[in-house]
Amino acid sequence: MTLASYFVAIAVAIYGVEMGQKSVAMVGLAFTALIAVVMAVRACTAVRAEVRSRDVCERALAKSERACEELHLANERLQRRNAELQTFQLAVVQGFDWIDERTQGRLKELVEEAGDELAALVEDALDDPTEAA
Repeated sequence: MTLASYFVAIAVAIYGVEMGQKSVAMVGLAFTALIAVVMAVRACTAVRAEVRSRDVCERALAKSERACEELHLANERLQRRNAELQTFQLAVVQGFDWIDERTQGRLKELVEEAGDELAALVEDALDDPTEAA
């Protein structure tokens, strides 16, 4: 639309020059200049909008990259903690097995009895909620 207006204004200016009508030529040239200014303003506005948009995208990308790095660090910490917990669990299991061997199975029996007693207590508490309080 703007380009078509530009060509019409130039055509009017050329028509005025060809016909010897200075006022028509001046009007055509004035509109040509006005349209050129409007096109330049629109171009500048579009460039500024592009720069702002690019800045927003760059900030969002930087924020996303920081969040990604934080997630990687958190993941590494969790993996280390998981390995520590697995090592601890293995040590506890091996320790219980070693103690159970040394006590000829009495530790296992004691733990099973304690578990049975605990299960009975929980069952009693669930059967009679007034006594549990």
